[in-house]
Amino acid sequence: MGANGASIAAALATVSAPGFMLASSASLADAVVRDAHDGRGWTVSAIVREHMDEDAAAVQAFNQRAANQHVRVDTIECRPSSPSDRGSSDGIAWLAKTFSPAFTVHVEVGVGPTAPDDLRVVARHQLRAKVRTGGLALAAFPAPASLVAFIESARDVGVPFKATAGLHHAMRGAYPLSDEVGAQSATMHGFVNVMLATATVGERLATTTAAALLTRTDHSALVFDDERVRWGDVELSIDAINRMREAQCVSLGSCSFREPADEYRRFDSSHAFDARG
Repeated sequence: MGANGASIAAALATVSAPGFMLASSASLADAVVRDAHDGRGWTVSAIVREHMDEDAAAVQAFNQRAANQHVRVDTIECRPSSPSDRGSSDGIAWLAKTFSPAFTVHVEVGVGPTAPDDLRVVARHQLRAKVRTGGLALAAFPAPASLVAFIESARDVGVPFKATAGLHHAMRGAYPLSDEVGAQSATMHGFVNVMLATATVGERLATTTAAALLTRTDHSALVFDDERVRWGDVELSIDAINRMREAQCVSLGSCSFREPADEYRRFDSSHAFDARG
């Protein structure tokens, strides 16, 4: 990745925004249009509330307003009600009926014992999942074993997923929970760790291998070339990485635009790995 702003902008495929804001603030559309990168425009992921038809209407109104202005909503994200309440399947069915197949729909699924059942419902409606890998509190960061269990469940039912929240950094490590002076630090998942662990799950390597990759911090041992990626004694073909990106971890989310790109670039310039393509 290059160091200039244009290349960073090109990496930002989608901007996320709450669905209700799309209708209540015309300035949001204007700002996104104004900052459209390289003339190609932005795509927007709208975060909607369950069973809120006004959010769906706001998405449609936004797309009509911005139809000729290089910006559009093409993705929907939603966190349905918990299975412990009235069941998530009702909310997932509403999302499918309201938005699919015109939009790519990501259903937020919690990392925990209900994940396999929720993912089966997502699969039945041919939608995608969304998993949170962190947040603003220590408790928001799932244990490696729990995250691997989610990834395996998604693989078993053929559900691609977006990993988001806490993925500001390429490599696992201790980082501040916010930009505030004196903010508490937490051990956070790295997006490189998550993607490589997901690839091992896709290739049906041992569960312990994926969990171990999530905990690695020795980036000097990580090597990419034209044919494979190797991290210690774990080796994956570039084909395996491509399969993972196409069918498993299809998207990464971060509330920071520059932080993930800047950190990736630091690794690239230090030759900790030789990134190609």
